[in-house]
This record gives sequence, C-alpha cells and structure tokens, in this order.
Amino acid sequence: MVITCIVKGCDNKEKVYSAVMFHRIPTHHIQRRAWLAALNKNPKTPLMTLKKWRVCSEHFTAKDYTCTGTRLKDEATPTIFKSLTQQMFLFAFQNNNYCHCYFCHNCVNYYTGRVE
Repeated sequence: MVITCIVKGCDNKEKVYSAVMFHRIPTHHIQRRAWLAALNKNPKTPLMTLKKWRVCSEHFTAKDYTCTGTRLKDEATPTIFKSLTQQMFLFAFQNNNYCHCYFCHNCVNYYTGRVE
C-alpha cells in the first residue's frame, strides 16, 4: 500500500530516497483534535481510519521538529497548507476566533475541548 498525504491539495506519496517524511495522526486525544481541526477533518473519524492516515512533512515548519530534524515535537500541529480555505480555518483556530467552515459547529472550542 502506497502512503499518501491526506491534506487536501497535497499529492505527496512515499517514494524511495525522498526527503519527504510522513507522520501519523497523534494518539493523544487533545493533540489529535488539534490536528483534525487544522486539517478540517471530522473529529469523530473512527480510530481505525486515523491509523491509516498520514500527513507529510511539507505541512510542518522547521520549528515543529526536535533537534534531530526527523521527529515532531509533542505540540506540533500541521500549519502549512496550499488551500486558502484551510489557511483561513487555521488562522481562526490559532486566534481562537469563530470559523466559518461548513464543519466546525461555528466554534473552534468544539475541537480543542475548551468549553467556556
């Protein structure tokens, strides 16, 4: 099975001798929620499906990696997107503003568990 990036608009696939790395969706529920929110994916996606999903290294900054450059920091979240819609959503998410996507129940807190 070929590993591909699940980010909309990204066509990266695992290739031999490629510098692109593929990262699994986090298992910790808070970090997983943050990733799914940033990726504009359903937070109720079954765990078996999440285990198959990968996000490529092109969606992370250099600051998201540990000093070795191959492992993501625990707090890393994908932040680089080609899609304007995803960039707008992420901006709203990071600034704790309301998002206007079809998906988020009109509140960023829905994903993070921060209920006020």
